[in-house]
Amino acid sequence: MDRAERTAAAIIIVLILLSAAPQAEAAGQFSQTCMNIALEGTCLKADCLMPNGGTVPAKIYLSDFIGLLMGRLTWGGSGFQRFCRDLALIPKPEGGKTSTWLRAYCETERYRGTTEINLDERIGNNNGVLTFQ
Repeated sequence: MDRAERTAAAIIIVLILLSAAPQAEAAGQFSQTCMNIALEGTCLKADCLMPNGGTVPAKIYLSDFIGLLMGRLTWGGSGFQRFCRDLALIPKPEGGKTSTWLRAYCETERYRGTTEINLDERIGNNNGVLTFQ
């Protein structure tokens, strides 16, 4: 086997190993691999599955990733809790799965009312760690 053949064989082996490696969860969808989902203030807590099949306690501070724009909870902002109260987690069936939504009553000078955001859109379970994706 010459050098080019050895290099090609090595590349093929690496590609096979990479394709067999566990992949990170798709963006969001933490509700599919986490249980005992709860909210403490703006801290989302859950017991999340790890690749070995065990679970681990996980948490993420939603106020670091959710803002308020024109009276609506939005991704990519922060500090929504300054204007919102009565936070609650709401399970909603969607496409054969259940998604977890955050509901809040928010007030600004111009807007007042209840707003919701689907946490499964951007919160994921990455090997037992809740992440913003």
